[in-house]
Amino acid sequence: MASQLKKGVVLSYARVVFNALAGLLYTPWLIACIGSSDYGLYTLAISVINMFLLDFGLGSAVSRFLSKYKVEGDWDDAAVFLGIVYRVYFIIDIVILMVLVAGYFLIAAIYANLTVEELRKFQVLYMIVALYSVLSFPMLSFDGILNSEEKFVAWKGLDLLERITNVALIVVFLLLGYGVFALVFTNALTVLVFRCLKFLVIKRSTNVHVRFGVQNSKLTKELVSFSVWTTAVSISQRMIFAIMPSILAALSNSWEIALFGLVVSLEGNFYGVAAALGNVFMTRVSRALVSENAGNQLQVLMTKVGRVQLFILGAIFVGFIGIGRLFVACWVGGEFSMLYACTILVLIPSMIESPEIVGDTAITAAGAMKQKALIYLAMAITNIGTGIFLVGPYGALGGCVSICIAYCVRTIGMNVLYASILNLQIGRFFRDVYGRWPIPAVLTVGFTFAFDWIIAPVGWLGVLIELTVVTVLYLIFTWILFLAPTEKKKMMSFIEMHIGGSKK
Repeated sequence: MASQLKKGVVLSYARVVFNALAGLLYTPWLIACIGSSDYGLYTLAISVINMFLLDFGLGSAVSRFLSKYKVEGDWDDAAVFLGIVYRVYFIIDIVILMVLVAGYFLIAAIYANLTVEELRKFQVLYMIVALYSVLSFPMLSFDGILNSEEKFVAWKGLDLLERITNVALIVVFLLLGYGVFALVFTNALTVLVFRCLKFLVIKRSTNVHVRFGVQNSKLTKELVSFSVWTTAVSISQRMIFAIMPSILAALSNSWEIALFGLVVSLEGNFYGVAAALGNVFMTRVSRALVSENAGNQLQVLMTKVGRVQLFILGAIFVGFIGIGRLFVACWVGGEFSMLYACTILVLIPSMIESPEIVGDTAITAAGAMKQKALIYLAMAITNIGTGIFLVGPYGALGGCVSICIAYCVRTIGMNVLYASILNLQIGRFFRDVYGRWPIPAVLTVGFTFAFDWIIAPVGWLGVLIELTVVTVLYLIFTWILFLAPTEKKKMMSFIEMHIGGSKK
């Protein structure tokens, strides 16, 4: 399983790298092909997918309960549990269909700031995503099953292939002259195909079975209790990035939606790096929770993962602060210069939240979803309230300020939960993880700004030069001032194994 975990993490990072490269290379070309207005509609359509593909907590329930049953060796209850889950999925799917049909007739009223032509296009896009949502909804549990079974290679490998296939098809369709409709159709088709492939992996390589004919009121009550609050968490999460394009469409214009779409693209790459390491620990956290010294084991795991997360994410964050302005100018042009400030705003709270991802996983595994849901509801209310207030006068920038404030509310609340429910020592965590990191971070940014002021690099060559400078500076300063001796030893062993070994 250790090999599965390591390979799964490597594949996750490979997908992140591919996403970043794909976004860097083809997003400007995509905007040039379809125009900023259609890119805004594309962003809006994708956000609608994300809002309606809410699994009502069942995906998290599958991962949490199956991990628990696997630790206990209770395969009968696991099969009965999945039977209950899929019956609930079917009922909810019918409700989603009815809501989507009703929503179609409200498009013109909801998105009143779109032009007549934009509304016509979006209605077609909406029909595509509605059909996709209904077909794919019952498949949302597959990732949770693969996670609980620790099939990280198959899970993350298929995710990587899905993304590669999606980008390749989009490029082909755009070269053939198809527009924004092909983009949304391609996204829907590739996801459906690869979820079917995940089903085949589950069927052929796991012991997971489904029993539909068994009633278990106790298990059903547990599932409903867990899922109700997890649903509140999921809805609240969608009231952040997924809802903002709709707020922009109602109060601003398609250009601001396009700008926000670029923010989402960059933030998505950042989140992908964080999730690559963090989302494979459910089973390990479940084991830790039932151990005799649960609090200490979680503290050690959270600190260990948090330092790795901070080292990696810190490089991206510091690098973007240092060279972000030049990068944005080269990537999408001067008209989107506000993208630099918007992206920094949404990344700031993530620099605290992402290294704590083990704690978040532990809250889910412990079943403390009611408390988590209340915090996320506060986050969502904060985002919608401040977003409506700020988007009108400030557009996408106002939306990003709103998201930053809402994320800070969430981070503060979750740290209270980690201390009160998991008995984690949050002060100790911040001291052990963040204590010395700000020094190399500030030094790296300061030297990068000085280099930029003296040399004044331009174009993609300048981006490459500055990227090299900021990377070298960050590695030197963190090596001297942040990394512990054991971390340096592990890093050198990794380099020798994967680089030195490849030369022999």
